[in-house]
Amino acid sequence: MQKILSKEDRGLEWLQQVHASAGVTQYLLESENVRLLGEALACTPTPYLAIRLLHLVQKLGCQLKQNVYECICFQLTNAKHWYHISIVVALGMQQTGRTTCRLLNWKVRAVLETQRYNLLQSILGEFERYYLKPNRRTFHLMLSGHVRNCDMTQARICLQHMQDSGFPPDSSTHAILATNTRAFGLDKQIQSQALEGLRDMNDATSVAVVNSLIQLHLDIHDVLGALNLLSYFIPQSVEAVLTAMKDARHSPTDHRISRAHSVGPNSMRRQLTPNATTFAILLNYMASRGDLEGAIGIIHGMNQIGIKPNSAVVIAMVRVYSSTGCANVAIRLVASLCDQVQSPMSVFAPLMSPKMEGPNLHIDIVGIVPSVELFNALLKGVLPIHGLNAMRTILNIMCVNSISPNSATLEVFVSHLRKRENAHPRIIIRVLRQLFSDNLRPTIRHLHVILSCVVRYEKFLLYGSGWNVTAARFSATRHTEMQAYPERRISSSSTTLDPAAGLMLPHHLNYRALVRPIVEALTNSQVRSDAAMFALRIRHDAIVKSDVESADQIVHTLLSRGIHLTEYHYSALIEGYSLSGNFNRAEDLLASMEKAGMKLNVIIYTIMIVGYGRHGLPEKAVQLFQRMVAMGHHPDVPAIDALCAAFFAVGAYGTARKMLITCWAYIEPFPEENSNLPLKELATRFRALHAGIHSMPKSMTKQQQLWLHFRVRGLVKKWKFISSLTKHSHSLSTRLQRRRQRRI
Repeated sequence: MQKILSKEDRGLEWLQQVHASAGVTQYLLESENVRLLGEALACTPTPYLAIRLLHLVQKLGCQLKQNVYECICFQLTNAKHWYHISIVVALGMQQTGRTTCRLLNWKVRAVLETQRYNLLQSILGEFERYYLKPNRRTFHLMLSGHVRNCDMTQARICLQHMQDSGFPPDSSTHAILATNTRAFGLDKQIQSQALEGLRDMNDATSVAVVNSLIQLHLDIHDVLGALNLLSYFIPQSVEAVLTAMKDARHSPTDHRISRAHSVGPNSMRRQLTPNATTFAILLNYMASRGDLEGAIGIIHGMNQIGIKPNSAVVIAMVRVYSSTGCANVAIRLVASLCDQVQSPMSVFAPLMSPKMEGPNLHIDIVGIVPSVELFNALLKGVLPIHGLNAMRTILNIMCVNSISPNSATLEVFVSHLRKRENAHPRIIIRVLRQLFSDNLRPTIRHLHVILSCVVRYEKFLLYGSGWNVTAARFSATRHTEMQAYPERRISSSSTTLDPAAGLMLPHHLNYRALVRPIVEALTNSQVRSDAAMFALRIRHDAIVKSDVESADQIVHTLLSRGIHLTEYHYSALIEGYSLSGNFNRAEDLLASMEKAGMKLNVIIYTIMIVGYGRHGLPEKAVQLFQRMVAMGHHPDVPAIDALCAAFFAVGAYGTARKMLITCWAYIEPFPEENSNLPLKELATRFRALHAGIHSMPKSMTKQQQLWLHFRVRGLVKKWKFISSLTKHSHSLSTRLQRRRQRRI
């Protein structure tokens, strides 16, 4: 590392030796010259050089104008270097003794993007300190920050400050709320106000609002509600979308959902033209459904009306290809965007898989540059296929393309460790702590991965898995039922709901001490619990603690904060009531979900089928399974496995076997060579058909744990090495090429 730092210092000699050149010194004494040079440095992979330049010119005695700092912040914003923006603004205050409203607004934006919500409280004080008046944009930025942080109390206070400062809420305010309330869920009142205000907005803002509302409807699988919003666009421009999504449109369930969330007729005098982001949102939904044909139709429609794809569309197509078994096409798409000299197609070869080809679509990628979001989408698609080897390959490719990993990259990494590698929670916590830095701060999503890993493992310890565990409850000869797990080793809860929804890790294995720095960082930034974190708390109370009353209280707290219930909250409650045997309450929750406009899915039904099986009610399980099929839901492997387990639990082994063979056809034709296999082997082969089978918690041998530990430790070292050299990608790419040549 010392060698790396010395090379970095040598690369900055031109800044340290300017005193030796009278011409350079004279050049840097002009404020306009400093502005031009600072802008150029801010656009490079080494934006910190712009900050060093500001320090240097101060020592030279140059009096800088405010537009120097403003222009540098503008370029840093375009490059999404949020951490450096706050430094530039603070440096401007220190060097000139004043600042501008524009600079403070950029500081607010940087605060939002880095999730340091505690600094929002002092922003208005800084305006007063420098005798500046906040404008409407200031309040809108603050409002969007409070809404993103799920803090409606501070959002209302912000609206009151806005009113008192002479900026009453208008259509643009409703637009801000509509485009930032995804964390709260779909709110009918906000939707109505936003749609009514469209007539007073410009076209760009109107399209952004409609796009956000479409996203909110798709989040709850309300396809027709989303398609109804397309009436705000020119009919010819969305004709291909209507055709591509015709299957969802004709679903009877979705008709019921559409009535629950009707958006009403289009009251605008003009019709809008969709932009590339509109199509990217719809493509992402197609990716979630695994609908390649629908995605192709949307791309063709976008090409027909002449809309040029942006980076969001390309990223969405990477997700589509990855989710539909065409990962090789996604890899080639990403490779075509990268520098062909620094990262030729050969470096992507380790990620390619046989028999994973797909259609090559013509997507106009001219002008689109690779981004960290692009690689995050690719990483999420190839990690389940190639495992941790894909992580090392993609980190190398990102580096030679001068792209640094971000918090979302880290989330994808640790989520894979949790779901696919069965990593122990300690490994995940240590990986996060080792990779956090000034540029990569803890987020609530990182904390969610840790807590979900612990809660998931605790559920496994309490309830076990497999047919034998359930069968032992009804057998007079078996004695393998799970014993009560020691209370001191189970996570608990506290009265403090933020940032972890009151969840507290156990002292066992030093969990609480290990995660304390992450929790304290989020607490100091005043990050509040979001919908996902509350869903985890509900799952913990209802399932791990078997306290559905406490879970119901958390639901009331959630609603009091303005957060709408999602399928994840309902599924946690339904699972809790099903495991406790209160099926009447579970059925009531199913009805509440439908009344709220949520589409029931196979997972929800499977949860209740498991509950019926655990309580020895296979007939009820069959009735629910038939009801699920009648509603148009295609059974998957876990649903069929749960149904067969219900019969196995009460000793009806022959029925379980017949049921498994009969339902096998829902997945694929039953292999005749399996006809004479014993039930245990038959069930094992059937479960192997499920792509997510590796996500089940299981015990690992000490050798497996040690091997995973060494592999993860190597990746962490690689991450740190690449992060330190991303700003010097040319020298690193040369080294990587030499290593490849030596291997060849």
